[in-house]
Amino acid sequence: MEEKIKKTSVVTEAMFRIKELIISDEYKVGDKIPTELELARRFGIGRSSIREAIKVFQYLGIVETRVPKGTFLSKNNTVAAELLTWFSILERKSIFEILELREAFEQRGIINIVSLCNSDEEKGSAIIARLEEELNNIEKAVAQNDFDAIQKADYNFHFYIIQQTNNSLFLSIFKLLDKFTRKEMAKTHQSYSDMSVLVDEHTVILDAIKTKDPLKAIEGHAKHFPLIKRNLGFKESEEGLHLSQDREPTEL
Repeated sequence: MEEKIKKTSVVTEAMFRIKELIISDEYKVGDKIPTELELARRFGIGRSSIREAIKVFQYLGIVETRVPKGTFLSKNNTVAAELLTWFSILERKSIFEILELREAFEQRGIINIVSLCNSDEEKGSAIIARLEEELNNIEKAVAQNDFDAIQKADYNFHFYIIQQTNNSLFLSIFKLLDKFTRKEMAKTHQSYSDMSVLVDEHTVILDAIKTKDPLKAIEGHAKHFPLIKRNLGFKESEEGLHLSQDREPTEL
């Protein structure tokens, strides 16, 4: 037992030392970092511990190994998204924060859509047509009482808005939270006594975008998320929405 603790401590130290090396000015994205043997000698740490530490950084996408060339700093790391995913798994109350993060992403996407509608009518119209298609899919699914189709169309509607941010990190986080988002939507849908309300909510968002006024578009979008939060177990006070004292947020 003591040996395992000691080994873990050495690997942790190896990770810390390699992290310090990576964030220094010594290396930049795309550069090759020293070999396992070189790092072991440099830090006075066993090669096996260096290897384990490198595996963690590979998983996070911070480094990539190209056999037989060596290990390089990656430009496509997913560390922020991975940390957010684990945060959502380990902390149930983070549901609120994740929803707010998604709301912020969508607001950025909506601003870009409105901007494009004003600068390039053809491209803007194409985006609105795609959102109209998903809204129609929601309406059809509601009429058929097809909950799987409702969830799919709802997800696609919001994904397409985030896609317009043209921000790869936003999209990466949204995709990594795919399971969470789909469960959250399913729970929200179950709380509606009249599913046609879902159609109305998304119509408000789309109509607000069509005004081509960024403030009106954001206002229209802002009406949607408080309803989601209430349906998941949050209540409103003078300070805004927060966790209910007598209720945990809905289990996802």
